[in-house]
Amino acid sequence: MSKHLEKLKHQLNDIADAMNAFQSEAVQIKIIDRLLQQFDHWNVTPERKAVDVPPAVGSVTKKLRKPDRPLGATRIIQKLLVTTDYFETPRSLSEITAYCTEHHEGIYYTYTVSGVLLKLAKQKKLIRSVSEATKLYTYRKPAP
Repeated sequence: MSKHLEKLKHQLNDIADAMNAFQSEAVQIKIIDRLLQQFDHWNVTPERKAVDVPPAVGSVTKKLRKPDRPLGATRIIQKLLVTTDYFETPRSLSEITAYCTEHHEGIYYTYTVSGVLLKLAKQKKLIRSVSEATKLYTYRKPAP
């Protein structure tokens, strides 16, 4: 393989030397254009033949299903916000992440949950405040 690359490199250097021998850019462009036209006539990629595969007897074609995956952090937090009273009391980021990991399939990290919480705080769906005791941000629902 490396012999082919060395040969190709040598040929390209020869072409570059021949091109640089001409002073005029217009002549260089015309020569490159002619070279590229010659390359277009070559069939560089081999054509592949389609293989006919007969369908299995009695098989029913079905749409491919995505494998069952755990819900994402955004969906879980939206679900907690709308359907439960989880955010009635102030919760820290680590508490929310631990709850998501315990009660839902999958592993959730603080960096995936924090962006969702910040977005909800900016939309005023959650209130973000600093806890006096722990000096950490806490999140809770706004008063109705």
